[in-house]
Amino acid sequence: ETEWLFLLYSRLSNMYYHSLDFLEYVKYQTLANKYIQKNYDAEKLSSNEVLLIAENYLYTDHYEKALNTLQSIQLKQEHWLYGKHKFLLGVTYSKLEQWQEAINEIETCLKTSAVSDEDKLISHTTLAYCYMQLGLNEKANLHKNKAMTYKTDSLNSFTAIAIYQTLNDINRINNDKDAELRSMQKIIDQYQSIVYQLNNRTLDEAIQTYT
Repeated sequence: ETEWLFLLYSRLSNMYYHSLDFLEYVKYQTLANKYIQKNYDAEKLSSNEVLLIAENYLYTDHYEKALNTLQSIQLKQEHWLYGKHKFLLGVTYSKLEQWQEAINEIETCLKTSAVSDEDKLISHTTLAYCYMQLGLNEKANLHKNKAMTYKTDSLNSFTAIAIYQTLNDINRINNDKDAELRSMQKIIDQYQSIVYQLNNRTLDEAIQTYT
């Protein structure tokens, strides 16, 4: 039951995160973390469940725990979650500032076919930042340009903001003032979108209360 409750609360927290209901997101994320901290038998979990636990650690800034969880399973290249596994490893390594390890995992991820456009966008953005940290500006700009070919319309606003902030850092390092201004405007647009969505939700709730 512990594993099942973790999965349930984790899915609920993800749903509220994408709907920008952060009070409910925090509530269910906390409940999920409560069950993840209990002893669970990783051998009884599916690969998908282990990756979900790793994501939980990653997106709550427990990077070492995320890495240990991801390293606890090995997936064959033909496994349908192989690309996702490599993607999460790459992002985790980048958060730990292990740039070359992050590059190796994400480059492998991008060679697989079962990778969503959102993960490709984050992958190229992360690669650009990692290469920039290593002083490999030509490769960094190559991946920055690839990242910019993907649309961010379907992204959660906070994911889009994180991407634009990373691109903004790269533009600043490149001393590209025009590109820096454009990425800053994108960040502002995303924050305005968040405020608009929150205001609309509050208005809808008020209408429901008094009707």
